[in-house]
Amino acid sequence: MFTQSNQNILLDDLEGESMVIINFCSPGVRNKSKSKGVELSYAFLGQGNIVPEEGAFNAPFPEYSKFREFKASLSFPIIRKPRFTMIGGYSYVAEQFEIRAIGNDFQGLIKDIDNQNLKRTRFKISSSYSLDERKYVAVRVQTSFNGTYPEVFNFDSRYAVYSGGLVFGWKKNEDTELGGGIAWSKNFRRKFLRVLPFIFFNKTFNDHWGIELTIPTKFNLRYNISPYSLFLFGVRFDSENYSLDQSELDRQIMLNHSEIFGGLEFQQRIIPWLWFNLTTGIRYNLHTSFEIQANREEILVFNPGNNLFIKAGLFISPPKKFFNSTK
Repeated sequence: MFTQSNQNILLDDLEGESMVIINFCSPGVRNKSKSKGVELSYAFLGQGNIVPEEGAFNAPFPEYSKFREFKASLSFPIIRKPRFTMIGGYSYVAEQFEIRAIGNDFQGLIKDIDNQNLKRTRFKISSSYSLDERKYVAVRVQTSFNGTYPEVFNFDSRYAVYSGGLVFGWKKNEDTELGGGIAWSKNFRRKFLRVLPFIFFNKTFNDHWGIELTIPTKFNLRYNISPYSLFLFGVRFDSENYSLDQSELDRQIMLNHSEIFGGLEFQQRIIPWLWFNLTTGIRYNLHTSFEIQANREEILVFNPGNNLFIKAGLFISPPKKFFNSTK
């Protein structure tokens, strides 16, 4: 949930004449997977069928030639203090179905997602505060606007998703970190505030092996080839909602999807600050549906298939001292 950063031990950290070094605690463990200051990535799934889960279609079924995703994101320091760090962020994500065959049923719905950019424009602020040498608290708040609006930004409430999280972390040492917290969200599909607990555990066993675990959303087994090259083997859960217009009936509808990703990610430094990553694996569909936005009436539940996905990208990972102040 939060950008990794470690504090530096300098003369300003000396506590008076006692000469006791105060090393303020911050999120992250040694050899952890790299934080992304700037990221550009492209992902796609192979072709597949849009198959109804309850027999709502008659064959032939709609077919898509590919499903792709483009992402651009930026994180930047706002406040850098020895005990307190605040980081701002912006990201733009566009998902898109490229329909090859419409099929016989629900043609209006299928046409409405053909080559449409399902956009997520997101703004966030993350911060962490060191309580002492072993404990810290962190918080994140973010607002996202999800839909098929033509502009780069659209702040209409019909697209708005509000979410955040509060974390308490404890570091036994530079190789062991654990903690927990709550995550909350509210959006155009779910008007009430939903609050869910989570726990996390990050462990570096040696110079090569480690795990990065957040229950219930992510598990990664990490293998560091070197300080500049690593593998992540794991699974994660993902879920998104989009607001769009059904042109045939002139009404607002929602496209909802949730899935589990399982696969392998490779991260490799190219030059200082600049990294390349490549991810491949299986995207397993859990639930995909269209709903009427006004009353959440489900129009259609379908399965786009469980397909191989490939993602490639470049990202900038600044040195840890860039996010932290020595003053």
